[in-house]
Amino acid sequence: MKTVKTMNKRNDVEFVEKYSSLVYKLALTRTRDLTSADDVFQDVFFRYFKKRPSFLSDEHEKAWIIRVTINCSKSMLGSLWKKRMVPLDESLAVDQPEVQEVYDVIMQLPLKYRTVIFLHYYEGFTISNIAKATKTKENTVKSHLFRARSLLKERLADYEF
Repeated sequence: MKTVKTMNKRNDVEFVEKYSSLVYKLALTRTRDLTSADDVFQDVFFRYFKKRPSFLSDEHEKAWIIRVTINCSKSMLGSLWKKRMVPLDESLAVDQPEVQEVYDVIMQLPLKYRTVIFLHYYEGFTISNIAKATKTKENTVKSHLFRARSLLKERLADYEF
């Protein structure tokens, strides 16, 4: 497949600054481990610098970054090293206890639910964009969002906000 040159020429620093937060948060959401998220973050940008892909649009660029982050997270989670590793109990320090409680409950969800919750609510992706980024059907994304919301509602019922 032939690609065209990047629409907006930007240097490497601008590219990393633009996507660093998205990559790190998505990696952390998927791996539930700060060290693994750091490794995924480095791997994603290493792949970008190694391949130097050209993008058709900003949307294409963002979809590529999300897809690579998901793939690197999958590789990290499936590696023998990760399977034998015992994670430390790490959580992000948040000033607001309510936000921390919701975050902790989200991090207890299965991976497929955490991913769609993050992309939909934290990154503002539509269902069709999530489907494209995760290479799943729109109905599957809808189902995952519905189930994730149900689990969150059930698990957050005892909390007072």
